[in-house]
Amino acid sequence: RPPLRPLRRAITGTPTRRPAAKDPIVPGHFDAKSDNYIYETGAPTTLKLPSGEAIQGVGVSSTESNLYQFLSNPNIQVDTVDLTRGWYNFDRVFFNTGKATLTQESVAQLRNIAIILRALPNARIKLGGYTDSTGTSKVNWQLSEARARTAWATLVDMGISPSRVDARGYGPRYSIAPNTTDLGRAMNRRLSVKVLQK
Repeated sequence: RPPLRPLRRAITGTPTRRPAAKDPIVPGHFDAKSDNYIYETGAPTTLKLPSGEAIQGVGVSSTESNLYQFLSNPNIQVDTVDLTRGWYNFDRVFFNTGKATLTQESVAQLRNIAIILRALPNARIKLGGYTDSTGTSKVNWQLSEARARTAWATLVDMGISPSRVDARGYGPRYSIAPNTTDLGRAMNRRLSVKVLQK
């Protein structure tokens, strides 16, 4: 049986939704010393924002670069059908082991996100916190929620309106690698960002 949605579009004349951009895959490696997954974000570049500000020295495949490209390109639309699409993993936001306390280097990347949001005042984002599967589901969910809220509070402290940022913890759901190795667990312990509105 043919799907009804395309038929309805043809009858009503509703425009076809533009396809969302494919989520980028940023390679990386496991760092045993920090117990983190370190993304290889590529050659440094400068992001020139509509506000006249510039963010210097971020990689061409960094979270900042991917987020800004998404927000500033009118041909890329927010995928409102597949809500698992459009997430970018933060490549320099880390938390102390078992806690919701940001490490010192994490604040710099969140500050860059705040600069981008100030330059694009219509944008709204969602932060997602994730854990590996070690420990109980309840503890992991609480930890991921606390981490997402910590990042949210940091952006609010930097002057971003609370109404422009959602935050939610997903615990070990939506893992991106097997939890059977140090590498996989490090990849799954992450904070991600998704554009809700451009």
